[in-house]
Amino acid sequence: MTTDVVRGHVRGPAGEVSYLEWTGDEGLAPVLCLHPVNTAAGIWSDSVGSLSRRVIAVDYRGHGRSAEGEQRYPSDFAADARAVADHLGLDRVHLLGGSIGGAVSVEFTAAAPERVASIGLFGATLHLGVGAADLAEMTAALRELGVREWFDRHGGEILGPQAAPGSAERLTQFAAEGRSVETVVANIETTFGRADARPVAEGLRAAGVLPPVTVVVGAADPTCPPAMARDMAEALGTTAAAVRVLDGVGHLPMLEVPHRVAAIVESTLVDLP
Repeated sequence: MTTDVVRGHVRGPAGEVSYLEWTGDEGLAPVLCLHPVNTAAGIWSDSVGSLSRRVIAVDYRGHGRSAEGEQRYPSDFAADARAVADHLGLDRVHLLGGSIGGAVSVEFTAAAPERVASIGLFGATLHLGVGAADLAEMTAALRELGVREWFDRHGGEILGPQAAPGSAERLTQFAAEGRSVETVVANIETTFGRADARPVAEGLRAAGVLPPVTVVVGAADPTCPPAMARDMAEALGTTAAAVRVLDGVGHLPMLEVPHRVAAIVESTLVDLP
């Protein structure tokens, strides 16, 4: 059982990359967690803390305790994750991605397909495509209110009715701690608006190098709803019918219902090395 957690740091392509690491069975391929945008590695803590495997969760550039960096596309976040994997000598990993972590997982796989044993996606996407007008409204409100106040007012809107008590407050903490409003705005403009990993997924599928993929989505997810999850599943070589939908859960299953996520991950990986 994973018990101890430590924080580490490594020099990445855009500065220092911070990560969390939980001990586990060294004979099994570890799990590498890729968080939703404007959160941090710690959002996975309650979901992975009891897994039998070694687990690593990365703070992307401009998130958590990692350096700011300038370029913040999913391919850049994937490069940060690879820097951590290289530093820790991880030859092969199981990826877990939340929200934009879906696109990051695909970019990681495209750069090093031989290193990815499987991909598990929770409330994830390859492309959000939020329109310019909606982005402008969101970023203007962020600049007016500040990060903490904006998430205090709106963070809970993406959570489902079964979210664990305190989930909205924890989301605000992950989003606001130590980060400027301009950092948060830059992350949103890039990942919500311009980022698109669908062509990368198409290339992986055409090349026949996609690993096994599991897709899980909250029935009450307003950001990456079940229809988007089904489209993503098909783009990643699985079927829409295989998508697992969690009743009462919103956009962040790893935060809202961590024990259900842990059970899904453990059961999915039980037959994988």
